[in-house]
Amino acid sequence: MTPYEDFLKFLKPFKLTFSFLLIAVLSVTYLPLGLAQEPDIAPPTKKKPQRSLDLNKKFAIGMLNLPNERSALAFNLGLSSNSFLELALAGDWRQPTSRASEIQFDVALGAHLQLIQAGDVAGLTIGSRIHLSYNELCTADVNLCAERSVVSNPTPQYRLAIPLRIYYFPVSYLSFHSEIGVEATWGDTGASESGVYLSGQSIRVFSQSSAYSRLGLSLWF
Repeated sequence: MTPYEDFLKFLKPFKLTFSFLLIAVLSVTYLPLGLAQEPDIAPPTKKKPQRSLDLNKKFAIGMLNLPNERSALAFNLGLSSNSFLELALAGDWRQPTSRASEIQFDVALGAHLQLIQAGDVAGLTIGSRIHLSYNELCTADVNLCAERSVVSNPTPQYRLAIPLRIYYFPVSYLSFHSEIGVEATWGDTGASESGVYLSGQSIRVFSQSSAYSRLGLSLWF
């Protein structure tokens, strides 16, 4: 018998032991790798576009018709999904020939809340708004003041309004609205080319001088 055959005969009783050891080593080495799982990667979620009537953090610029047929530039800022602030500015300056200049200025600040929504197209809002107007004050005869034959000074008028609006969104970035409501006015009289403003106090309820007098539009961003 050769030495190699003697060595194999010597290892024969340990063959089973070596097999178990080899299986154990391979199991400890590769089993954890097989059991390891790839980390879960959440699929990217698609962000839904903001709804037209969701006004949260939206900004708008548009046109607003103030009392006495005064068109104003309006700025809106969304506070939440159904409320927004509004700032409106208007004014004019006239210098007729051989007459004193005439200045008028209007500023309005308000807040609005959506009460009813019809899908994502229309909504009903209620708000509150305070107006400050500077108009020419006539302290003499109204006709003389209207002819600018006397010197007049700008005098403030105040108006508190509770408007109801119907909004219509034909597309998500454009809205049209119509407004009615209750207004309380107080202040001095003022004469201008567009008419004489009322002196004292007045309250108007759902009263409009024309069917289109309170139409407005806004571009939303």
